[in-house]
Amino acid sequence: KARVDLMRFRSGSTTTEENRLLHDSLNYIYGLPIYIDEKPNITVAEVARKLEKMKREHGIKVAIIDYMQLMVLPVRGTGSSKSQNTNEILTAISEGLKSIAKNLDIAIVALSQLSRNPESRKDHRPMLSDLRESGGLEQTADLVVLLFREYQYTPDNTSLQTYLEMIIAKQRQGATGSF
Repeated sequence: KARVDLMRFRSGSTTTEENRLLHDSLNYIYGLPIYIDEKPNITVAEVARKLEKMKREHGIKVAIIDYMQLMVLPVRGTGSSKSQNTNEILTAISEGLKSIAKNLDIAIVALSQLSRNPESRKDHRPMLSDLRESGGLEQTADLVVLLFREYQYTPDNTSLQTYLEMIIAKQRQGATGSF
């Protein structure tokens, strides 16, 4: 909203007008109904309890999980979640999140890490198969959006610096493609 260069802000070289824009934007953001929970190693059951409460008390419509690989499954029986296959764990987590979304009638945006495969390809654009431990994520997700910045691979081309390509790699009820 402020449209102030982050490097100018970080270096403390913003103008009086930029400071006013930042102040106005911060006031706007502070007024939004955004709730942040930074509890590490959270389980799907804990997420469900917290989101149920947020839905009841605040009428939330969207939850963002940053990022799925930091979630854990509870220890079952004698084995621990560490001994389970990471793909199985992420599948269970993604299925759990999808169930929560359906039960609460909210959207859940779950961020996930990509593998390093795009780095080794000529065209560095990520693909659905680049989702880290992706088997279950690919199946469960209704929508998968991959982000790509060409500038990372061609830093001399400063005209690309502000462009972000959004790749719709999967959409259950719509078209795929990029913009």
